[in-house]
Amino acid sequence: MIRNFRFLSLVVLLVFASGIYAVPPPRGIDPLEAKRKARIDKIKREKARRDSINCYLRERKKISDGGTTCIYKCPSVKGRVESNSIGPGFSCPTMMNVLRRE
Repeated sequence: MIRNFRFLSLVVLLVFASGIYAVPPPRGIDPLEAKRKARIDKIKREKARRDSINCYLRERKKISDGGTTCIYKCPSVKGRVESNSIGPGFSCPTMMNVLRRE
């Protein structure tokens, strides 16, 4: 009787000690890797936001092909003027986001 109990307890111990009941690795991306990637993406977005400025429409000029040249002034950078040509049938956007150039 004690022999059967020892054998049974040994079998139970070996079954639970084996890797059969081990927790599988998480599926998909590693949580630490996901946090690192999210932090890098946030830094990239913040840098892009800091490097861009908003310019506002000041003047529209008609050009010979029927399109329009839109002239923008940027209040955050004194004296900066940007222009953009728009094809016929389109109107000038009231605001244009441009990258900061030093």
